Amino acid sequence: MDERYDRNIGIWTEEFQKKLLTVTVGMAGLGGSGGCLASILARNGFGNLKIADLDYFEIHNIQRQIYAVESTLGQPKADVTAKGIKDINPSINVSVFREGVTKENLDSFLEGCDFLHEVIDYSTPEMKIAIHRKAREKRIITTSAAIIGTGVATLVFHPDGMSFEEYFKYKDEKEWRQSIDDICRTYPDYFDKEAFFKRLATGRVPTTADGAFLTGITTAGIYKRILMGKEVAYAPKIMRLDILDDGMYRSSIME
Repeated sequence: MDERYDRNIGIWTEEFQKKLLTVTVGMAGLGGSGGCLASILARNGFGNLKIADLDYFEIHNIQRQIYAVESTLGQPKADVTAKGIKDINPSINVSVFREGVTKENLDSFLEGCDFLHEVIDYSTPEMKIAIHRKAREKRIITTSAAIIGTGVATLVFHPDGMSFEEYFKYKDEKEWRQSIDDICRTYPDYFDKEAFFKRLATGRVPTTADGAFLTGITTAGIYKRILMGKEVAYAPKIMRLDILDDGMYRSSIME
C-alpha cells in the first residue's frame, strides 16, 4: 500500500483504502467547492478524478478557493487543480477538461464516473440540467452543494430517487433558477438574507473559506459513506452544517 495513506488505516481498513483506488469521481466546477473536494479526495486516496472548469483564477478567488494563490492568478483552474492533485499523488489518474463541461463532451466527461459533483455557474442553468439528466441516465450518484455563510448545504441525488429537476421544480430554463430557499431550507442565525441578495445581484455571492472547505469535507464523506454501505440522506432531504450557527451548536451539545 502507498505509504502516503498509512495514517488513514485504523480510520478505515487497508482493504477499503485499496477500494478507493478503483473509484472515479467527476467534478464539474473547480471553485471553492470543487477545488477543496479535489484536494480531499486526492488525500483520501481516490484513484481517478475527472475535473472540468473553463475559468481562470482571479484575486477574489483567493479568499476561499484552495488552489487560488498569488502565484496561480491568471492561470486556468483546471490545469492548476490537476497539478495540485499530482503534487499530492502522481499516481492518481486525472482527466482534465479545460473547456469545462459542454454538450459536446458531456458523455466523455461522465463516462466511467461512480460519483459526480456538480457546482457549475448558476448563469448556465441549461447546462446544469443537462449534466444532471445525463448523470441520472448513466445511473451516477450526483452531489450538488451551496456554500451558505460559513457552512454548507449539500444535496445528494440518487438515480432511483428524486431528480434535480423535481427538487428545484424545473420547467423552463428561461425562467428557472435555483432558489436559495430551496438550497438552504433553514438558515444560520447570523444570516442576513437582505445583504445576501444585494451581493447576489452584483454577481459576487458572499461565501467563505470555512464553507468551501466544509463542502469538500462533507461531499467526500458522503462518497465514503456510500462506499461503506452506510445510510445517506438523499434528496429531498438535505444536509446542512455550519459551526457558527448557534442552533446547530446547541443541538450538538444536547445530543
